[in-house]
Amino acid sequence: MSLRVHFTAEDLLRVRVVRGADALWETVLSATLLPGAQAQAVFGPWRRQARTRLRLLPRQHLGLLRSLIPPTGDFPDFLTPYQAAPDLATGIDQVMSTPARRLRRELTGVPELPRWAHPLAAADLDALTGLAQALRSYHHAVLAPAWPRIQALVDADRSFRARVLLDHGTDGLLESLRPVLRWTPPVLEADYPVDRDLHLGGRGLLLVPSVFCRRTPSPSSTLLCRRSWSTPSPLNRVGRQRQQPRRTTMRWHACSGTAALRSCAPSSTAVPPENSRAVSASPLPPPASTRPSCEKRI
Repeated sequence: MSLRVHFTAEDLLRVRVVRGADALWETVLSATLLPGAQAQAVFGPWRRQARTRLRLLPRQHLGLLRSLIPPTGDFPDFLTPYQAAPDLATGIDQVMSTPARRLRRELTGVPELPRWAHPLAAADLDALTGLAQALRSYHHAVLAPAWPRIQALVDADRSFRARVLLDHGTDGLLESLRPVLRWTPPVLEADYPVDRDLHLGGRGLLLVPSVFCRRTPSPSSTLLCRRSWSTPSPLNRVGRQRQQPRRTTMRWHACSGTAALRSCAPSSTAVPPENSRAVSASPLPPPASTRPSCEKRI
């Protein structure tokens, strides 16, 4: 079974690669990877340092994030806004602006949500402020020390895609997303728990490299075909139907080309094609001069 993304000639003209890493998405996706041992050769050094820094965070912040962002299963869509954010503050502002009705709908489905977190579902301002503080403190502790390397990996992947585009055109760019995404013009295909067809219909495609987007769509994983179908659904569960998007966004692991799909919900404007603390030692690898390799350590 597979997900098939169908392109028109207009869609091929509207393929873009986002300018930089999405700080909020990387924050949330890293939280799904931190507790486990997946890809330990790549993420082991980062995990060891991150787990040490997490001890400095308030226990309530950690409890809230662990409840909302489990290592497996679902997490609420509002934590990862569909519109690419140029920085963490913008992404958190988007979370804080989530309508109360949507918060209630999505948080109702979260299992084992702590009782003290229930005011979030009522769009309580203090609770939302606490969530924003939790996301901000987690990012500062876990990702900020490694952010120069994260951005370097994303930049390296973006440079690689740009060279492929210049040398081989859009066909070559989409072909370079193998092995998880398979380009057989005019269809881009990925393994998927159900058979599904997505027709872009001129909306175009926004490609977003991601360091922590490791998992591919499967019945047991959370990532990441989002907001793409016809029936609203509160949680980020692979295979559920969503509303048809104005623009589709694709994310893949910047170290290896491992891909996952994210589709954007309708909005009044299409997602723009481009969106915009150094440390002495970093667990992340130097940027690759050729195609990024999944063997590099994070």
